[in-house]
Amino acid sequence: MASSKNTGLTLTLVFFVITTLISSVWAIMMTQENQERLATQEADKKAAVEANQLAKSTLDDINQLKALLGHDHPEVGDANEELKDETVIGAVLNDLKTYGGDLQEGTVLATLQNLHAALSSANQQLAQKQKMYDELQTRFAMLDQTNKDQLAKLDEARTAAEQSLAENTETHQDILAKKDDTIREKQESVNSAEGRAEEAEQKLADVSTDLGERIKRQSALNRRLSGELREIKKEEVERPDGEIVKASRDKRMVWINLGSSDRLPKRMTFSVYKKGHSGIARTNADIKGAIEITKILGPHLAEARVVDADFRLPITDRDPIYTPLWSPGRTEKMAIVGFVDLDGDGRSDRKKLRELITSSGASVVTEILDDGTTIPDDADFSDLISTDVKFVILGDMPRPEDSSVPKERQQILDVLREFNSMQEAALDNGVRLVSLSDFLNFIGYKAEQRLYRPGDKRKYTLKSGSRSAAVDETIIRLGDGSSGQTAGKYSRHPLLKTRSSSDQTSKRYKAGSKDSK
Repeated sequence: MASSKNTGLTLTLVFFVITTLISSVWAIMMTQENQERLATQEADKKAAVEANQLAKSTLDDINQLKALLGHDHPEVGDANEELKDETVIGAVLNDLKTYGGDLQEGTVLATLQNLHAALSSANQQLAQKQKMYDELQTRFAMLDQTNKDQLAKLDEARTAAEQSLAENTETHQDILAKKDDTIREKQESVNSAEGRAEEAEQKLADVSTDLGERIKRQSALNRRLSGELREIKKEEVERPDGEIVKASRDKRMVWINLGSSDRLPKRMTFSVYKKGHSGIARTNADIKGAIEITKILGPHLAEARVVDADFRLPITDRDPIYTPLWSPGRTEKMAIVGFVDLDGDGRSDRKKLRELITSSGASVVTEILDDGTTIPDDADFSDLISTDVKFVILGDMPRPEDSSVPKERQQILDVLREFNSMQEAALDNGVRLVSLSDFLNFIGYKAEQRLYRPGDKRKYTLKSGSRSAAVDETIIRLGDGSSGQTAGKYSRHPLLKTRSSSDQTSKRYKAGSKDSK
């Protein structure tokens, strides 16, 4: 019985011990799990605080960016989705489109860079305009001072005339009458000068309000005063380039005082003038003939052959020589307008003329082609026709009445309109306008003999071309009519083919046509 109780006690004790062990293990495990859970919660809490701080910082950055962009819309927007003006991105892109215009790019930085470049360019143009304005102010001040000086001289002349009249009041009646006439003439001159001075003052007032009008009036006044000055001085237009040192007995060869030190090229042609000429490059009547350089013999000596001469007026020693195509150490510049025919065959020789100029060391800065286009394209003659240009060479100018075809008439008007701009620039800068025939005579050019072609019934033209214009004479203006009689052969301009009116444009005047030859 006792054994049975001990066994029961033992089992109870064993069960209690096992239960205790299990409870202890379970308690330990639960304690570790709670500690891990607390650690996890603490880490999550710390991460939440950091995320909150980061979100607040990001929100502050976004608000600052909104303030910088000038838009405080609640919604930022998405550039990849449909944009709305109520979002910041939509409003900014709308600003780029509104204020950037053609300069808008995909980003704010690129657009701002384009706007900055455009602003810099505009500032440069403004500075250039301001410089032009200052230069015009200076030029006008000089002209105004010139008018004042002329007025002062006229006042002095009037005072002198009045004093002379007072000193001679007791002289003969005829002398008194002459003095009265003198005073009257001087008074008229003074009145005329005062009228011009008042007109100049009125022009000055108009110029201050309208820059364009001022330039136009100033240019006209400059041309008029320059013409009057040239008429008073009667000075030579050009100077000789050299002279004939020696002429051979048969007058076929000559030697001139130009050579290697002057950088004289071979085959350069010169016109030869009379010793008692009225002015170099003034009139063809003073030209005796033409020579062409064949050999360079020394620093200031060259041999030339006579290519054109008048046996009644032979070339002799000390005769001056001249060409507008060459100057020592300088490149001469030319401009060309009008139909160019060097040999009288009715075909364009513009390319040949251009090669003739450039092969001599000169250059062609601009041209008005026969179809009304220009070289370079859309040429600005106010810049191209500067004081550095020697001559504007005038070929045969077409007239609107030469054609009844609308397209041809329009192209003729285009040629004349471009020529008017070129002529205005030439007159403003003192550049001479010379006819093609005068220019060829100045350079000593001798036309090649025209070959006979079977069936060609055109008559041979004389050596000299049409009448040359006076120095700086206005040749033609848009709307002017014919200034002389035209031979039947030229009842139509050489650019226009002879045919009955079919309302079709000639090949020369079709769009995209190139300069012949």
